[in-house]
Amino acid sequence: ILLRQSNALDADGRRVERRAAYARNVAGFGDERDFFPAKVFSAAARWWADNLEHDQRLLVVDSFDVHEPFHIPEPYASMYTAEDPRDPDLVSWPLYGRTDQGASKLSERQIAFVRAQYAGKLTMADRWLGELFDELDRSKAWNDTMVIVTTDHGHYLGDHGWMGKGTAPLYDVLAHPPLMVWQPGSPRMGQRVSALTSAVDLYATMLDALDIPVPVSSHGRSLLPLLRGETDRVRDWALYGYWGSTMNVTDGRWTYHQPCRDDIPAYLYSTMMLNPWDWFAPARPQPDAESGRFLPYTDAPVWRYPAKSQRRHDEPLLFDVERDPGQVENLAEREPAQAQAMRELMVTALRELSAPDEQYERLSLV
Repeated sequence: ILLRQSNALDADGRRVERRAAYARNVAGFGDERDFFPAKVFSAAARWWADNLEHDQRLLVVDSFDVHEPFHIPEPYASMYTAEDPRDPDLVSWPLYGRTDQGASKLSERQIAFVRAQYAGKLTMADRWLGELFDELDRSKAWNDTMVIVTTDHGHYLGDHGWMGKGTAPLYDVLAHPPLMVWQPGSPRMGQRVSALTSAVDLYATMLDALDIPVPVSSHGRSLLPLLRGETDRVRDWALYGYWGSTMNVTDGRWTYHQPCRDDIPAYLYSTMMLNPWDWFAPARPQPDAESGRFLPYTDAPVWRYPAKSQRRHDEPLLFDVERDPGQVENLAEREPAQAQAMRELMVTALRELSAPDEQYERLSLV
């Protein structure tokens, strides 16, 4: 049943192997204590309890869940649906892509079930995150411990007609993840702050909290001034997107999506030879690679090699997320002045980040 619900029997080659491997690996699972959130957060709680004698502690907990496959035990599997979770016609590991066509096509019933299983997995992860928080209670750590809870991205669950990630325009469902920070003594405790932040700001924030200078080369901004109530903003823009594809920028109210040209390559700068569009595949030679000191923030030489750009959409997208948080109405043609202002903001951001020159041409910004 798990194989059927994972699309493992219907997908192609390598995907079948990966999904079948998961089914084999979890075949002996019993209750929720066998699943990943229970193991990860229980281990984190034990680590915290075992290291209380240290004056300074840094614990980073990377919980792979909530992530597909949305395979969960009871009571979570039935918590948000009246369906039989073992029905082989339902799907717990949907394919990425459009929900109305192709191999990823799903019925409304199947989409509703996927959402229910996602919600169940969220609930299970939340329950076990509570184990770590309970340990913080027992050790009376909340008065001198900063706690940051966030994630890397969201997940399309039929939103905008898509399932998964990586194949669609980068709407806020995917690109605007939550960020919750507990900072002892913060006057903004329990408040929602509307300031723009970016994932790179976490590094700067943690260094600042530890009284360690933030390197000049860092793109991050410390969030401590926000948490202390000293300012209402730390950045005027947030730049985000898919590597080698669309690039987006937001000023907090407007989000602008700039399509890329697919006849100009993206370049990967790395100390490793990677397959840019399949990170899990073995590395292969890059005949067009060159080495050099290409990065402005370090003298270390890196490889530079091209990969084909991938267009996610053909036209610019502009949304007023204050009036249209669901990003349904594209205003790029109706508001040309605002679209141009956002293009200029994107250029400003790229220049501030010392982006490679080829990005401007690839994104039709010159």
